[in-house]
Amino acid sequence: VIFEVAVSVVLLAGAGVLTKSFVRLTAVNPGFRPESVLTVRIQRQSYQQQFCSQVLDRAAAMPGVLAAGAASNLPMTGQDWGQNLTVEGRPFRGDQDYVWACHRVASLDYFRTIGMRLLKGRLFSAADTRDRPTVAVINEAFAKKAWPNEDPLGKRFRIGDYPEHAGDPVAVIGVVSDAKYLGLADEPFPEMFFSMNQGGATNGMTFVFRTAQDPHALVGGVRDIIRAIDPNQPIAKVSTLETVVAESVAPQRLTMLLGGIFAALALVLAGTGLYGVISYSVAQRTHEIGVRMALGAPHNRVIRLVVAQGLGLTLVGLAVGLAAALAFGQLLAGLVFDVNPRDPAIFAAVSFVLALIALAASYLPARRAAETDPLSALRHH
Repeated sequence: VIFEVAVSVVLLAGAGVLTKSFVRLTAVNPGFRPESVLTVRIQRQSYQQQFCSQVLDRAAAMPGVLAAGAASNLPMTGQDWGQNLTVEGRPFRGDQDYVWACHRVASLDYFRTIGMRLLKGRLFSAADTRDRPTVAVINEAFAKKAWPNEDPLGKRFRIGDYPEHAGDPVAVIGVVSDAKYLGLADEPFPEMFFSMNQGGATNGMTFVFRTAQDPHALVGGVRDIIRAIDPNQPIAKVSTLETVVAESVAPQRLTMLLGGIFAALALVLAGTGLYGVISYSVAQRTHEIGVRMALGAPHNRVIRLVVAQGLGLTLVGLAVGLAAALAFGQLLAGLVFDVNPRDPAIFAAVSFVLALIALAASYLPARRAAETDPLSALRHH
């Protein structure tokens, strides 16, 4: 029983820490608004800008569509790729002066559709075409990395591994809020967005459609639009932005569920084990209990006698389990987010729950013992 209680403490504490971590993780702001957004991924190499523009124009006119946009990759999908760049007008001393940033191509209405806030400057406009100087919208992380304590608007950078081989200068026209890169627990990465109208090499595009209804209701209409424009264009993936966010925390959700299942099983084993041991002890002490009651022991004293035995075993198990849980907490440090793996509140809650289970498991045999007829108990051998 002591071993079962100790194991229950360790597993319940671990499950509590994982659950608290998951709750806090899912409460993190991803940097965009994932609700009510349908995503449709296509793989396309040629005539991409013209094709995407036609799809967006037709989709924006569909009933229920509030906004439509497209980007080479969405946040938290693991499909990003990046490039080294150098800040114009700053001496280049070596690799430490590089800024690495995720490279994305986006349509005019992408930021409004996905729900990324404009903090400074402006977003892309129809005037940002191929025959105009290349411009970029960057995120906060990029601005802090490249121009700490400076206003990035109007500043320029060049993409390339070495200044002498770098491309044409790119002017910063706007700064948007940070979006999570791979997962909710990750720090934002520097990101640079280029206008789809100005071109840019990509391996495909992902359409995003914000709607006032269930996003899945748009799937059929979007498929029809794509087929009408190009019957040979395959659709790689259809999903919702909420699903993208949910998939990013799937490993943490699975870990939490497994921990909870094992903790629940251990709790059941501890409770039934304690009940079995106390019941067996009461049966072995039937004669003794009969003597006590024949000599005038009240029912409540018999109950306290039996319950004290169960709680004693539980307290020993709790002490052993809490010591083990403190040591085990160090192993959970790399699996949890914004939670102390040795959280005193969780340990106190686990101890309280196990004490209640022990009280219930001990009280039932104790009450049965207190209701025993003294004469029958005295004849018991």
